This record gives sequence, structure tokens and C-alpha cells, in this order.
Amino acid sequence: MLGDYIFMTRPPPCVLDPMHAAMAACGLVNLAGANLFAPENWHQSLSDRHNSSRREALLRAGARVQAAAFPIVLNRFRSSGVDPGHIHWEMTSRGAKPQGLVDLLDNVRLNLGLEGVHDPSGHTAHVTICYRAFEVLSPSIPIVPITWTVDAFELVVVEGSPYRYTTIERWPLAPPRQAALL
Repeated sequence: MLGDYIFMTRPPPCVLDPMHAAMAACGLVNLAGANLFAPENWHQSLSDRHNSSRREALLRAGARVQAAAFPIVLNRFRSSGVDPGHIHWEMTSRGAKPQGLVDLLDNVRLNLGLEGVHDPSGHTAHVTICYRAFEVLSPSIPIVPITWTVDAFELVVVEGSPYRYTTIERWPLAPPRQAALL
């Protein structure tokens, strides 16, 4: 496959359904119209895009990642950018980035580096839902919190217009860490 590759994690259907319902309740499904990113492509990015020539290095890096499953609590919609047709919508968390996400991002970046793949990006706790919106969501729109337990990540190839992601490999995360007993 010749598209770019990216590490990401995607919410399962049991999380996508309440996410889509929250969008509909806020009128965002209608507002986005045909520009709404297909729910099966909603994702939390874990890396930048990398050229297909790095595929084998990316697969080796992904296979070495060691991180535990963790929850993300999504509680608002927000946007970035101001140019109509190029406004990015996401569902996000207010507050500190979950430690589990920090650990996973650090481990992905470390293993990419061991393969000679530079990936300087930092990612917030979010799920991308639209890349080509025409409206700015200002201020952010709070919603009833949706908890997503991230328990796997994947390497995907980015294809087509509109974007779609095809899984190349998927890796489970370790069971969630238990809170320390006193």
C-alpha cells in the first residue's frame, strides 16, 4: 500500500454510539453534513504520519510498545482553525492528559526512535471527528462525559478522499494498572 502510515487508537462501537448521539444532540451532525468524518474513522492520534517506505520499521516499533490500558473521559466538543472547510472538530477532555495516554505516547515515540523514525509530535487527549468543518465551535460545547477505556492501538494506512484508515496491525495493551493499595 502506498499511503501514509500513522499509529492511532479508535473507539469501539459501544463508545462510538454515545459519541454520535452527543453530536446529534448538539446539532453537530447536521451542521457538519457531508463533511462529517465517518465514525469508524474517529480516532486518537498516537504519531505523526510516516511515509510507506518506513512500513517495516513502524511494524517493529509497534510490536515493541509496552503500555497499559487506560480510560479517557470525553466531555466536550471543540474546534481549531478558522478557515471554513478546514476547521478541525474534536471530542476532548478538559484538564490534564490521562497518565495512561502520556505513557502510551512516550512508548510509541521511544520505539519509533529506536527504529530511526523521528516523531516529535505531542497529542492531546481527543478524538478527531471532522477535518473539514465550516463552523468554529466557540466556545467549546460541554456534553455528558463518555468514558472510553483504550485497550489497543493500531498502525493504519491513510487512503482515499475522504480519508479512511485501513488497519495494518493491531496490538492489545496490557491490563489496566491497579491503584496502589494502602
